Amino acid sequence: MKPSRRRRVLILLLPLFLGACASAIAPYDHYAYVQATSLKVEALELLDLATESYEDHRVRVERFRSRMKKAYEYVRSLPRNELTARQYEILMDPDGHSIFGALRRWEESGRLSPVFVEELRGEIAQHFDQVITLEAAKIKRIP
Repeated sequence: MKPSRRRRVLILLLPLFLGACASAIAPYDHYAYVQATSLKVEALELLDLATESYEDHRVRVERFRSRMKKAYEYVRSLPRNELTARQYEILMDPDGHSIFGALRRWEESGRLSPVFVEELRGEIAQHFDQVITLEAAKIKRIP
């Protein structure tokens, strides 16, 4: 190919190459970030109350579960946001070492031991930190 023809071909193919380099992950979403940080604080506050009677905090727990589900549905609806949605699924697993698992155990037993709460607190904080870090690490794109 002549240099000028080669240049034209490269210019024509450049948009394809740039499109292929586009991120496979969703762009930064401030609302998702704020939701994740707020839910983390609320989850840890609920855990602090888990040594008390569940019945005394039932309404607060149900409101929290609802907010978690709404946040999950929001991040799940964003294109290329499967990683964040998966982290929420882990947090909402009622059978795991998750906030939903802790809330289920609290509901079933009436109250949780301080030792158990403290142990679980670190794991749950770490799960939320993964969601928060993932969102914060996304590159803000300029339209």
